[in-house]
Amino acid sequence: MRKKKFFFNIILCFFEIFYKIGFLVVIFFKKKFGSSKIFPFRVISVGNLSVGGTGKSVFVFYLINNLKRFNCAVVLRGYKGQNEKNLSSFLVCDGKNIFCEAFFCGDEAYMFAYMLNVPVVVGSSRLKSCNLLEKFIFNDDKKIDVVVLDDAYQNFHVKKDCQILLLDAKFPFSNGHCLPAGRLREKNYSRADFIILTRADRVNLEVLNKIKTEMLCDFDQQSIFFAKHKIGNVSRLNLHNIDHEKIKGKKFFVVAAIASFEYFVESVKKLGVSLFDVKEYRDHYNYKIKDIIFCLEVVKNNQLDGIITTQKDWVKIFPVIRKMSGWENFPFYILDVSFEFLSKKEHDFFLKKLEEKLKQ
Repeated sequence: MRKKKFFFNIILCFFEIFYKIGFLVVIFFKKKFGSSKIFPFRVISVGNLSVGGTGKSVFVFYLINNLKRFNCAVVLRGYKGQNEKNLSSFLVCDGKNIFCEAFFCGDEAYMFAYMLNVPVVVGSSRLKSCNLLEKFIFNDDKKIDVVVLDDAYQNFHVKKDCQILLLDAKFPFSNGHCLPAGRLREKNYSRADFIILTRADRVNLEVLNKIKTEMLCDFDQQSIFFAKHKIGNVSRLNLHNIDHEKIKGKKFFVVAAIASFEYFVESVKKLGVSLFDVKEYRDHYNYKIKDIIFCLEVVKNNQLDGIITTQKDWVKIFPVIRKMSGWENFPFYILDVSFEFLSKKEHDFFLKKLEEKLKQ
């Protein structure tokens, strides 16, 4: 068994060489022939080095909510949304009105539109999406100061004013290998202006300092920050917030389709509830009626108090359940998770440095 695993890893490492060569070639041509167009608004890129979740979505929420004196917008790919198949960009929200459902634009885009009330554009080309936002400004006489590009560290078609790189403090460079031998897209963090180690509360201070001073020793040490994911509100059917004390000790079924599923389960446990079981769907999964029926049967057959899921999942679950009779009584609970620096000092210092960067 060990021999098979060893040879399998050797094969993956062999293909990793071709991936690295291909990636470098693509990056070279993107830099050489990419337009890097400059827009009449500041552009912040939020990205990572690896595939999978490092908490980009909750950090985008943090940025928008803390850049209040700027008129912000969000541009993203709209992964797994129906519009992803098209080459065009689509205005999901103009800051007030939402023009599609989650299945069309993708769960993250709809979540941003629903919860942030800012213009949101999806499209495979960040350049086309920013062009659409630029037309939107002039056609409707609406000023946008800052555009946040979600998952755009490897994109070179738009001139960025600030690049923020998120690394998981527990596995900042995964197993050290790029695809397909590991989860890294690349290892180069030098293009970033800031590096934020997320989920830093799950790692002791000695390890954090080692990552900062040894693994990232050639990066500006004042531009490296530590952050965590904070448990937020719990609501039923996304309508009424519930005191955490009222659900302590109650039995729940955890359901989610996110990249960082295990972290979400840990967050649920911190609520003090009893976990009967968990159901993990693939990331960005589009729920069907049969999935809802299955979840409700688990609750009924085991006399559970309800189902706990994420806000990102809820935007896909709600359009399905509202077609079902009696959905108003379904025991779905949504747990919000937010981004937070480990200290207020870091929070203040980061925002100060970010605003200085945007003024340059």
